[in-house]
Amino acid sequence: MDSYNLQTQILKEILEELKQIKSDIKEIKTNPPALQQGKSSGNGFSRSGEPAFIKRLKYQETAEPETPREDPLVKWFKSRNITVKSYAMQEATDRLFDQLAVFAGERYASIKDLLSRIKSNLSTGDTFRLNMEDYSSQSLSDCTNFCIRLQEATFIHSYEYDRKSRTISACPQRMGKVINFFSGGWFERYTFLKIHKMLNQKGILESFLKNVQVTFHDGKEAEMDLLFSTKKLAHPLWIECKTGEYSEHVKKYVEYRKILSIPPENSILIVLDLPDFRTDELGYLHRLTFANQNSFLDKVAQSFAGETPANIPSATKNAGNILKKAGLRPHPEQRKEVIKRFLERLKGTTRPLALMEIKQQISDALSEDDEISKSMVQDILNAIMESGYLMDEDKMVISSWNVPIYFALSLKPEFVEQKCVEAYFNAVNKSDKTFFSRQENRREFEETVGAKITKE
Repeated sequence: MDSYNLQTQILKEILEELKQIKSDIKEIKTNPPALQQGKSSGNGFSRSGEPAFIKRLKYQETAEPETPREDPLVKWFKSRNITVKSYAMQEATDRLFDQLAVFAGERYASIKDLLSRIKSNLSTGDTFRLNMEDYSSQSLSDCTNFCIRLQEATFIHSYEYDRKSRTISACPQRMGKVINFFSGGWFERYTFLKIHKMLNQKGILESFLKNVQVTFHDGKEAEMDLLFSTKKLAHPLWIECKTGEYSEHVKKYVEYRKILSIPPENSILIVLDLPDFRTDELGYLHRLTFANQNSFLDKVAQSFAGETPANIPSATKNAGNILKKAGLRPHPEQRKEVIKRFLERLKGTTRPLALMEIKQQISDALSEDDEISKSMVQDILNAIMESGYLMDEDKMVISSWNVPIYFALSLKPEFVEQKCVEAYFNAVNKSDKTFFSRQENRREFEETVGAKITKE
């Protein structure tokens, strides 16, 4: 049978079936079949007399839609009376942007100067040039390869490479998303993809939100780069990314962290090209975790090390670990001496000093015989500041190392000692409200801080 005759035969069969269906429906309307309760007619009809396929369609049409599962991060914010206004949704172009971001992140050392040239010409769209005479063959290859990819993605145009002079020239596209990508968006994407992959491999990732805009309970608005919900933490892992000036943003990040009650080790500010030695210094100073493009994955991994999962009873928590993570290691053997030196400088100054200045003076005066390190000074002064013991010119409690001290509640060393112990108590109690309900925990706390509990 040829193709035409076969198609004709199929059409005839379809028409015959349609005629039969029409006849069956007419018969149903005239003489509805009598069915016994709970049984089928064996004809494909339901108990109501309707064809079974019609019953199924009606069920599908009237079924209640499944309630979507609320995102764990949105739920976490809501439980703290914080409104999530918006966050970035997945877009069709994400794959293209992500591929370029990963290339840039993994080869950053090679293409650093190239990214800088492109960024500096974004405002005008003028041609940039990069001479690579002193580049290694690998770096040269990475730069030319990246430019080819950028041109294919229409992120740059008029790309040329002069082999003789080993010079690249091109013009950046002045489109919103492209400008955002070169202005730092690539670094945020790269950071997100790397952390997302790590958490997935560990099997602890629950959800994530990007570019989250929230409104706090006091009406103040904030925006956060990346938030991850995990099976291991009772709070989010919060990540901020900066490729340029970052110092002006630190104050608000410190404020956000306190409002959200996210521990310093889970609040990570990743700054491109930040020197390694600065990361720890800034972390102690601001009680945030600082990292750069080379160390951020290690810092994220460390943020989970020893952390008590949300579903494990609080009895497994240790006061020493809690205080260490809070930057409040008590150092009972050195604390009295540090307090003494702190008060000497507070009483002996002719002008109001900031806590940072006092710390520097104490640290500079340390000798090998003191058995006191700079980090010990830092920890003990952290406790003094956290205790609410110091006040500024307006008699407001000081919460920054750079604010001059005008008032103190007392200049007696035993009073300052007691305020430090209160700061330790409050930090542990904030981390675990049930910690001090166990007698063994109370004893462990007293041994750790070297003092008796005097408050409940």
